[in-house]
Amino acid sequence: MKKRMKFIFGIHNHQPLGNFDHVIKELTYQCYLPLLEAISERPFFKCCIHISGPLLLWFEKNNTNIIELIGKMIEKGQLEILMGGLYEPVLTSIPSYDRVEQIERMKELIIKLWGVIPRGLWLTERVWESNIVIDLIKAGVSYILVDDRHFLESGFSKKDLHGYFLTEEDGLSISIFPIDENLRYLIPFKWADELEQYFKEIMDEGEFLAIYMDDGEKFGGWPGTKKWVYEDGWLKGFLDKLENLSLDWLEMLTFSEFIKNFPPKGLCYLPSASYREMEEWALPADKALDIKKLKDELTKKGVKNSPFIRGGHWRNFFVKYPESNWMHKKMVMLSKMASPTSKAKDEILASQCNDAYWHGIFGGLYLPHLRHHIWKHLCAAEAIIRKDQDIVIEEFDLDIDGKKEILVNNENFSLAFSPFRGGHLVEFSYLKGQVNFLNNLTRRKEAYHKKMLENINKTTSSNINSAMSIHDLPHKPAENSISEIIEDTSLREAFIDRIFPIEKNYIDFHLERLDDLTDHRTSSYEYKIYDKKLEFIKKDKIELLEVEIKKLFSFTLTGELNFKYILASYGKGEIPVRFGIEHSIFPPFLAEGRGEIVVNGKKWEINDVSSFNSIKEVKFVGFGDLAILTMIFYQPVDLWIFPVKTVSQSEKGFDLTTQCIAMLFCWPFILKDSAQLGIEGTLKPEGGKNG
Repeated sequence: MKKRMKFIFGIHNHQPLGNFDHVIKELTYQCYLPLLEAISERPFFKCCIHISGPLLLWFEKNNTNIIELIGKMIEKGQLEILMGGLYEPVLTSIPSYDRVEQIERMKELIIKLWGVIPRGLWLTERVWESNIVIDLIKAGVSYILVDDRHFLESGFSKKDLHGYFLTEEDGLSISIFPIDENLRYLIPFKWADELEQYFKEIMDEGEFLAIYMDDGEKFGGWPGTKKWVYEDGWLKGFLDKLENLSLDWLEMLTFSEFIKNFPPKGLCYLPSASYREMEEWALPADKALDIKKLKDELTKKGVKNSPFIRGGHWRNFFVKYPESNWMHKKMVMLSKMASPTSKAKDEILASQCNDAYWHGIFGGLYLPHLRHHIWKHLCAAEAIIRKDQDIVIEEFDLDIDGKKEILVNNENFSLAFSPFRGGHLVEFSYLKGQVNFLNNLTRRKEAYHKKMLENINKTTSSNINSAMSIHDLPHKPAENSISEIIEDTSLREAFIDRIFPIEKNYIDFHLERLDDLTDHRTSSYEYKIYDKKLEFIKKDKIELLEVEIKKLFSFTLTGELNFKYILASYGKGEIPVRFGIEHSIFPPFLAEGRGEIVVNGKKWEINDVSSFNSIKEVKFVGFGDLAILTMIFYQPVDLWIFPVKTVSQSEKGFDLTTQCIAMLFCWPFILKDSAQLGIEGTLKPEGGKNG
């Protein structure tokens, strides 16, 4: 009797926590629902599906049709549901006790909706580290899925990966299925005849299982795929082909059915890994370009996609993007502080949604509304944890760089200063308003900027093959985005002290070319903590003059931050300069779209690069329930201001995104013997949902 080929087909549907309702609604009717409807009409077709918690909760609230359809398919034995962490965290990146809680909460939601206990787990972004095995088993997970690349990097042969394996930790084992990368690039981008040919190649090697599981957005959500999958007939042809093959030598199974009927292929121990593209995205820009060059050279020699030419570790995103690292380490700190049964823990689990912590082909970290929603949950958690707390100042290395920050917090606010990085304010979370006013992103070099600049003068064909993967689609950048590719020389923070030549202007500020005369901006400050106040002091030299900056901060219970500066110089000579205090501020309306910026009582156009003379107040006004931040100076000051825009890649091309508002409050000053400049002001947050 002829041995039948087994095919396991799975899809993973996910939308980030905080994504816009209209985006999720469009994708629901464009790909999620029509794909399942088409499959449900073919009784022979069995499939597995993972729907992330944020998307599943959205379905429960906004579209129960898809929940009911899945229920009917489960009852018919046509569909197996997979679990994950409820808020789709990268499990290796969160504390052990939170991993188990995330999975158990997702399992409870699945039982509530469909009355079935899931056995398998979709591993977020297929990020694998062996330290999660024990927690997976504790949470009742029987099997997981990773890319076949994980196995290839361990020395397995591709032809031996058509089955499942066991791995263990402390003698406890779990099953692992390797997802076939070839199928990820065949489905849904090639006609079904090529899929049939690939199945036959597998059988010719003496194997009988093909495993596919990938993003559901490929079936109508990615650019060009709606037309290709539905209008051009790919899906119908795919289903027709498989139905015909099922009458002969093909059988469709779920993961659990395969485990029940077939033994594992053996034991495996896998390295820390993710899929190929993710490992390259995690590299610094210059190293990503190096690996691309190496791969291009090897391809010319006939070596393509070698598993031993690999990129970085997923956690390297915390090194590549300090903004992500700060957000992550703040989450870990609060998780340790929260009671396991408190509402604070609910907020912390929500803050672990993975998308805003990294960046690849999708916007991720570069999308302000995703970062903002992480900070909203962190602020909500911290407000619960610090309820009724008075002002506390402590030294703590939050970002784990070996240098302690100074944390100032009470029930209304949470601030962090870095004495080892210019005495900057690096976090300004207004807990009542559920916003971090320093939720900024720095302009930095990305590997794809090189390709983007190379494409400036290229013409993009309007007849692009609609079945191309988003990794291969050519994109021509918008002309106005080229001038915004600027690399900042320090992180976008607040209370950054700058002394620079008098002839520099606001355009130089925008283009990152002030040419500072001292290293006050980035070097360490001496500091003192006393009577719930902070004092930072830094001395430097310019020619024969000694320059000292002293800044003093005090705090009110309601969250006001009062500051006082003294700039003094001593020695020989005279040097005309400008002294500036730089702030980059994230108003919540950059994420939620309801607000404006008012300079001395007049609205400022947010896309302008501007200069103002003799101002005393800048107000970031949030409409409705959004928080407000007022910046007050008690002496007239010149203001240079511009929107910090980044150029980042996404599945649709290149995005030009406003990340924060950069401001330099500056004064002309002559450095000379016994010269002194005094400055005072206040940052005043108010309003917000709980304000």
